[in-house]
Amino acid sequence: MANNNSNGAYKQPANIKKKSKWKKKYTIWLVVIIVVILGILAIVGAGEGWFKSADMINGKLEMGSYSPLEISEDEIRVSDDTIQSYLDSIISSATTSEQITEGTAEDGDTVNIDYTGVLEGEEEPFEGGTAEGQSLTLGSGTMIDGFESQIVGHSIGETFDINVTFPEDYAGDETLSGKNAVFTITLNSKTVVNVPELTDEFVQTYTAENFDEQIDSVKELKEYYRTRLTESNKQSAILNALIEKANVIYYNEADLAALTDYNASSLAYYGSSYGLDGETLAQLYGFDSAAQYADSESKNTLRTTMTLDRVAQDKGITVSDEEMNEALQKYMENENFTGTVDEFRSQSGRAFLFLVEKTEVLMPKVLKAVEEEDVTWIPSDASGNADVAAPAESEETTVAEETSAEETSAEETSAEETEAIEESASAEETSETK
Repeated sequence: MANNNSNGAYKQPANIKKKSKWKKKYTIWLVVIIVVILGILAIVGAGEGWFKSADMINGKLEMGSYSPLEISEDEIRVSDDTIQSYLDSIISSATTSEQITEGTAEDGDTVNIDYTGVLEGEEEPFEGGTAEGQSLTLGSGTMIDGFESQIVGHSIGETFDINVTFPEDYAGDETLSGKNAVFTITLNSKTVVNVPELTDEFVQTYTAENFDEQIDSVKELKEYYRTRLTESNKQSAILNALIEKANVIYYNEADLAALTDYNASSLAYYGSSYGLDGETLAQLYGFDSAAQYADSESKNTLRTTMTLDRVAQDKGITVSDEEMNEALQKYMENENFTGTVDEFRSQSGRAFLFLVEKTEVLMPKVLKAVEEEDVTWIPSDASGNADVAAPAESEETTVAEETSAEETSAEETSAEETEAIEESASAEETSETK
C-alpha cells in the first residue's frame, strides 16, 4: 500500500504540527552559528577575502559597563530532569532491536506483514489494497478500525484473514467509504527491542567505549553531566549578559552582506541533508523566509564577535599563533587532513579562520576573565525568587539538547531542532506514501 503510493487501509494522515517559533536567545544563536556556519565552512571552505581581516571586525559598537556583571544563579542551575534527559539519551543510543520469526504478535509490537485486500463481492484486490514487507505497530491506530487488533494473538509465520469495514467518511479513497473488505495477512516477523538497564556495570562499559574518561557508577555519571552542563550554562549566561550590554551602531556593510549570502547558502546546504529546502528550514526555525533568517543570523554573529573583541581589547586579551594552531589541529584530525597547518589555513579561507579565532579561542578566554574579574552571582533569594520554588529549566536556559554523550559543548545542535527538522522531512515523505 505504501509501496504503491496509495491510501489503502490507512487512516487519513493528520495535519503535521509544526514547531512554534524557536527561542532566539543568544545561547541558541551561538549553537547555530558554530554548527551551521563553522562546520560547513570546514567542509566546503569560504574563499579568500570574505572578511578584510581575520584579526578584527569592522563596524562600530557601544559597550555599557559590565563590571560588576550581575547574573542570577537561576540561569545556570541544572535540573534533575535535564540530567535525566541525558541519561535517557544514553539508554536510547545503546538500545538495540532485532527481528524474530517466532512467537505471537502482541499489542504494542512492531510487526512486518504482507497483506492483500479484497472488497466484499469482488474477486480481485482493490487498487492500493496490497503491500509486502509493511512495518506496522499494533495499537498505533495507523490502519482503519479493526485491522490492527485482529492481528494480535496470531503466530509469526501464520497467514490468516481479517474482516474490516471502511469508515463511512473514509478520506483515503471515497470509493471505499462504508464498504466491507477481507484482508489476507501474512505475519512475517516482529521486532524485539532490547533496552539496557542503567546500572554501574553498564555505565562502566558504555563510558569506556564512548567517553574520553572512565566513569564507574551512575552517581558519577550524573555528577559528570551536572558539572559540565553547569559550566556550559555559566558561559552562556555570561555571554548573554555581555551581549545585552552591547549596542551595535553599525555593521561593516561588506562583511554583513558576505555573511548574509553565506548563511543563506549554508541554510540550503544543511537543509538538503534532511531533504528540505532553505525556505522550509528557515520556517522551522521560526522565520518567514531564508533571507530573514540569514540577515538575523548574520547580525547576531557579528554582534557576538564584536562584543568579544571589545571586551578582549579592554582586558588586553589576545590570541596567539600557538593557540590558533592548536584549535586548527582538531579540525585537521576530524577531516583526516595530512598536510601542514599552513596548508590547512590556506585551504580553509579567512572566514573559517575568523570564526575559529573568535568562537573557539578568544571566547573562552574572554568569558573566563569576565567571570573571575567582573561577575557577581546573585542568589535566588536575592533576585526576587525567595518565595518561589526553583523553576525547572526551560528550553531557553538549557544547553543544546542534542549534545553527544561524550561532550556537552555548544558545537552541537539542539535535539529539539533536529527532531523538528526530521519530523518535517518525515512528514513530507509520509504524505507522499500514505
